Amino acid sequence: MAFASAYARTVVEFNGVDGLELFIDALDPTLDPDCGFPHARVTLRVQDEVRSQEISWSRCARGPLGSLNPAGSGPDVHASRVILVSGFIHDRTLGDTATSAYRGSIPFATLDKGGKPGDLQLSPRVFFGGPGAEDEPADWRDFWGWHAGTRSPPAVDWSTDMVLVAGDGARYEAGNTIEVRRIEPIRDGAIVRLVEFVPGDFCSPAAVVQTPYHLVVAPRTPTRIQFSDFLLEVRVPCGL
Repeated sequence: MAFASAYARTVVEFNGVDGLELFIDALDPTLDPDCGFPHARVTLRVQDEVRSQEISWSRCARGPLGSLNPAGSGPDVHASRVILVSGFIHDRTLGDTATSAYRGSIPFATLDKGGKPGDLQLSPRVFFGGPGAEDEPADWRDFWGWHAGTRSPPAVDWSTDMVLVAGDGARYEAGNTIEVRRIEPIRDGAIVRLVEFVPGDFCSPAAVVQTPYHLVVAPRTPTRIQFSDFLLEVRVPCGL
């Protein structure tokens, strides 16, 4: 493997750094934690093929693999060693090629995504709970009825969550879609990063009028929400 030497060098290096050593009695390799939401379960495995030996440690942390946060790791006091070394190994062996496009975002889930036929007026917007925070927004049912017709609206806990709508009007060729890429928290709200996927070079999309959209639910932030311009990305290369 191209990165095998970097992996081995990293293991040797960080076992010589005080506070990062893995082969210590206090770091139990048999610990099998139940991490639970919103933590991720991280398993770091070291394998010595020459000696036919292997050891692994599983611990809990916040964040995706590309941006693990040792703060609050657990369940034992030495879990941060596993999390830090896992992060170092990720960066040194894979680097930016394995960094998620969603890195830095608060978690969110898709409620609906696709394209509505026709040239419709749809722009980015956000729905927050009502005066008591837990109350459904007054205009949510009207919007959902316009968007989905007779389909029942999804269950949303308005006391803890918000709904974001990504839209930018009509597109006149088949193959264009849009997406919420990241929701980046700031002091008084969040910045919502938006992406539009377009057919690649040498494509010949059909002439279709549609209005793409993406609806997501996310943990509620302060109410100052800013939507970015759409970043264009080529989705499908259609030729050489």
